[in-house]
Amino acid sequence: MEKIPFDLEYVENAVLLGKASEVSREIEKQDKVGRWEKYRKAGNTRSQSVSQHVTSAIASTLLVLKPLLWQRQLEFDGELLSDAVAVHDIGEIYHLDEDSENDVLYENKSNDKDLKEYHKFLSIYDRFIEDEKIEREKERVGPQFGYIHEVYLLQYARSNPSNFPDEARKIMEKLWKEKPVTVLLFELVERLGYVQYAYEQYKHHNNVCIFVQVVNSQGPHLDKLFRWLSTLDGFWQSLRKSLYAFTELRGAEFPNPGMYGKEVWFPAQTPPPEK
Repeated sequence: MEKIPFDLEYVENAVLLGKASEVSREIEKQDKVGRWEKYRKAGNTRSQSVSQHVTSAIASTLLVLKPLLWQRQLEFDGELLSDAVAVHDIGEIYHLDEDSENDVLYENKSNDKDLKEYHKFLSIYDRFIEDEKIEREKERVGPQFGYIHEVYLLQYARSNPSNFPDEARKIMEKLWKEKPVTVLLFELVERLGYVQYAYEQYKHHNNVCIFVQVVNSQGPHLDKLFRWLSTLDGFWQSLRKSLYAFTELRGAEFPNPGMYGKEVWFPAQTPPPEK
């Protein structure tokens, strides 16, 4: 067997590959965390893991949303948006550390739970920068970690939770100030993803309850997002007519939990467009 000559660059790459494999193994645990727990228990609902949700969101962003945005010539950071969709739920695997196999229900989400997810994300990616023995590796990987950090925090940039570390809050403040359209588009992907999944359960499993409740909970938020992203409002208006007509017809049968109607904060002034 031919010996591989010692080479610092080879050592760097081997170390980096080893760390990447460890991170990949951690990320794949997303498949063990389930979503939509209360609806699954009630029946007539397809099981969906966090990793399946992420895969669906990536596909929707690439195949539906991005072409729609480009068609309407809306300026946004497409790479940042796609990357954020890909990594945004990595922190969900903290539930496995707490002997739970279920994601947090929408009405039970809180800043404290978001912070736990953020800490889990950091515990996974910090290993890329914890080894300072090879200075060249540190120089190469460090900036990339900084970018991944921004990518993950994009999802919180609008709300900028006060319980997050100061460094993270500065990153979120910068993202909201410089890339507001991309921040809002990420939220759009998330909320439309909820509706998309709920519609599937109605169409294929005759689950009227989940479709009515999700449309009622997400509709007001989507109304605000599309009013802000005015170039897309025509697309939403045609879709919302069908959605709201259905919920008006069947909504009385399936009232939403109180917290589903919680308000979304929007600043009074529209942020400047991205350059």
